[in-house]
Amino acid sequence: MDLVLGGVRRNLWRTRRLDALVLPVPSGPGRTSAPVVDRGILASPLFVSASARPRIGRRVCFSGRTSGIDQCGEIIRSSPGPGGLPCTTIVAAPGDSGSPVYTAPHADGTVRAVGIATLVFGLFRSMCFTPIEPVLDALDATLVTAPAS
Repeated sequence: MDLVLGGVRRNLWRTRRLDALVLPVPSGPGRTSAPVVDRGILASPLFVSASARPRIGRRVCFSGRTSGIDQCGEIIRSSPGPGGLPCTTIVAAPGDSGSPVYTAPHADGTVRAVGIATLVFGLFRSMCFTPIEPVLDALDATLVTAPAS
């Protein structure tokens, strides 16, 4: 069963060479929004406290539709080509694109938003991602965060 959220309102690939797009978020009864990484029914959500820049050696995780929740590894390089994307030791699969990329969870259940899973690269299917800060800048948007505990 597919859930249709709506049509694309803006595609940053066309204007900024960022692999991200904007969809309207439906609201109404039973459709609350929260600054969390949804981990399904098997794990508690993680609360987004801020953003973090990608840097070589940073430990990151992502929760992919195909690969599952909390797939973790570290940023090891940039993908080839102009404007290379940060790539990780995390193995990803088709269907994971668009998943949240975040720092390894802290003991209090908070994470920092790092990016959006974008690309499965190379023989070892390395997960590469679009950093969140340039996307927020291009959208003139602010990351919604959870209050400090």
